[in-house]
Order: sequence, then C-alpha cells, then structure tokens
Amino acid sequence: MEGFPYRSLRDWLSFLDAQVDLVHNNKEIDIRGEVAAISRKIAYTDGPAVIHENIKGYPNWRLHSDGLTAYRRIARGLGLDSSSPGEIRRVLLEKLKGKPLKPKEVATGP
Repeated sequence: MEGFPYRSLRDWLSFLDAQVDLVHNNKEIDIRGEVAAISRKIAYTDGPAVIHENIKGYPNWRLHSDGLTAYRRIARGLGLDSSSPGEIRRVLLEKLKGKPLKPKEVATGP
C-alpha cells in the first residue's frame, strides 16, 4: 500500500511498544489452546498486542499476537487518527481500489 507507515513487523512492534500498546508475556504458555484463549480475551477487552516470550516446547521462540485485534491498532496501522469502524472501512476500501500488484517471478526464494 502506498504511504503505509511501517516498513516491517519490527517497525510496527517498536511503534506499539512506544505507544504502550504491546506487552511482553514471559509466563510459559502452551501453543495448543492457551494462545487462542489469551487472544480471545484481548479481543473482548480491547487489550494490548502481545509478544509471548516463553512457549512450551519451543525454547528461544517468540510469538506475536493481536497486532490488529483493536480498532485503534487497525487505525494506527493505516496511519489514521480516527479509530471509528466506518472510517477504517472507508480507507481500506479506498486503498484496495485501483490496480492490483502483478506477481513477480524470481529465480530463487521460498
């Protein structure tokens, strides 16, 4: 998207951290069900995004969740001041109009 304010996930997470809208969960969690349960609660309570730092069975792995589960984060991700669902919908529809990106064939890659 043209004018997208974040160049990478690291940029986005740094922004959320600076906005005090990101927490680092150091408690051990099980990827089977606990992450989903935490995400569901965050969505219902309009809580912050999370980086889970201690995943059972996956040493030294981290997992980011809920980066876009609140209207305020969706709005920030789009570079908007307003987090009204109507304004977000309008901007998304506007940005999705136009010419789609053509696929680019490369010699190597995943």
